[in-house]
Amino acid sequence: MEGVTDFATRLWMAQTAAPDEATTPFLRVTKEYPSKRISANFLPEIELSKEHGVVSCVPQLMASETPDLIRIGEFFLKSVPFIDINCGCPSPTVVGHGAGSSLLQSPEKFHRYLSEVVSALGAEHVSVKMRVGFLDEGEFPALLDVLRCFPLARLTIHGRTRTDRYRGLARWTHMDFASRELACPVVGSGDVLSLESFDEKMKEAPCLAGVIVGRGALRNPWLFQQLRQGEKRVIVSRSLVKARMLQFVLLQELQLQHWEPFFKTVRDGFFNLGNKLSGLEAEERNELLAAQIFNGDDRECLAAVLWPVSRVSLARGKMLWNYLRSGLNAPPELSVAILRAPDWLAFLNALDAFLVHLSAEDVSVGYNQEWDWVYSGAGSTIQDSREIK
Repeated sequence: MEGVTDFATRLWMAQTAAPDEATTPFLRVTKEYPSKRISANFLPEIELSKEHGVVSCVPQLMASETPDLIRIGEFFLKSVPFIDINCGCPSPTVVGHGAGSSLLQSPEKFHRYLSEVVSALGAEHVSVKMRVGFLDEGEFPALLDVLRCFPLARLTIHGRTRTDRYRGLARWTHMDFASRELACPVVGSGDVLSLESFDEKMKEAPCLAGVIVGRGALRNPWLFQQLRQGEKRVIVSRSLVKARMLQFVLLQELQLQHWEPFFKTVRDGFFNLGNKLSGLEAEERNELLAAQIFNGDDRECLAAVLWPVSRVSLARGKMLWNYLRSGLNAPPELSVAILRAPDWLAFLNALDAFLVHLSAEDVSVGYNQEWDWVYSGAGSTIQDSREIK
């Protein structure tokens, strides 16, 4: 997700419930950018491993012209087994520049583009992320015919068309059809928000190699744990909800303002305890990390009220909260003060005021369908999910 799944967020998600793998936001590659170097925080996982508290991460690239993509792809393939080409972004700006889902407008253009990339990088080093069509799902079979020509590392399908954007329901029968027709592993994407929805999708598409979870993981960051353990809802403590919420803001601030000491701390193994911490332990680790970076002294903890949180990092925290609050069993009106908090101290006070309405040791985190309209417009447009013949 553009602007969301940066390194700080990926590290935070790994610490919360550890997905099997992550993908970077797309890197928009042009002739001029990136020219000589790629930002150090785009894919620092190249230098890390699970022992550092991260999960493996695939670089996602997007380009209008294949020479630009090939140039950056060759750089990443020195360190990763394959790159992921974004052929699904529906943004008008992206489409207007001939990238993202615009590549799906013509099977001939799609074939020519992939052929040039695969010839240069090797099919086994290329994965593709796409939609089921540009204007209409009826375009999907012709696009699959193109993909039959290339033994890709992986194909990820978001089950909507470009016209759909993020409205309506993803077409998992189309993903199932692709998984049966193609030799490469096929991964499904769209509307996995809970254990029940995951089970439902797997019945519709039983041959998929895996699923991608996006906004569902923001609404319930413990969703990966839930799927692994087969739990309808995840029970965590109130203190853990708070500690993870504050950790998200702290990591955003460290990435933004203190990158070098932050990355050194990661590389030194500070996060190797992963998601095994209790709420109080996670809170103590947050304060220890803050002291180590802000004060250069890891012997004393630094309480959250003293953290120098910028407006940008606070806004990122509000973004997460806007999703996370939908998975908690509390009246939504109680959470509004957190979103309206003008500064960090007000944010902390509003969060504490909200959390007292939750049980101390058995906060039930899950999926509440009544919030769908806020995030995806699922209630406004129901798409047909007919099987492809």
